[in-house]
Amino acid sequence: MAGLPGGRLAAGLGVQTVVMVGAGAAMWVYSGRELDTFVDLGWRPVVQGLVFGLALIAVIAAIFRLFPGFLEKTARLQARMAALFAREPNGAAFVSIAICAGIGEEAAFRGGLQTLAGDAIGPVAGIAISALAFALIHMARPLITAIILLIGVVFGLVFWWTGSLLTVMIGHAVYDVWALRVLHRELARLGYLDDPDTPKTEPAV
Repeated sequence: MAGLPGGRLAAGLGVQTVVMVGAGAAMWVYSGRELDTFVDLGWRPVVQGLVFGLALIAVIAAIFRLFPGFLEKTARLQARMAALFAREPNGAAFVSIAICAGIGEEAAFRGGLQTLAGDAIGPVAGIAISALAFALIHMARPLITAIILLIGVVFGLVFWWTGSLLTVMIGHAVYDVWALRVLHRELARLGYLDDPDTPKTEPAV
């Protein structure tokens, strides 16, 4: 499967994106809203999304710079992803993955689940429930799950504050392009991309 995202993986991501968008749109309509208001279009959400994504990158990059061991630890905890990466970085692949994740996951978890849950039990609980579901679906190690949960809360707060699904879709995609590149670089530095099947020492959590 090296050479992310090619072949079956690319097809799987496309199907997953369509399914998640459909699920999110269905929950949106079930909540009593019009389908044509599901994704807001225009220059404002695009600008907001770019600013949001770049701001998130700046924060996480600062954390990695201040705590370089944290980057290595989180990369080791995601070592199984090495099997999906080619030895050389593939920018087009990173963008494809990021766009699929940004559109599909935000449609399902923020546009759909957070909206539906927020109407029923309040916006705070809606953000918490959607962020938890967002974290659990990634089936990651506990520390990575906790990080994804925190990021999901941030996405939820931005969606609640702006009311714009397109904003969080773009912000998510922009962040993911950077995050995939950083993960690829760190996995390569640690030697996981030289022989992905060779066991490496990983942190216990």
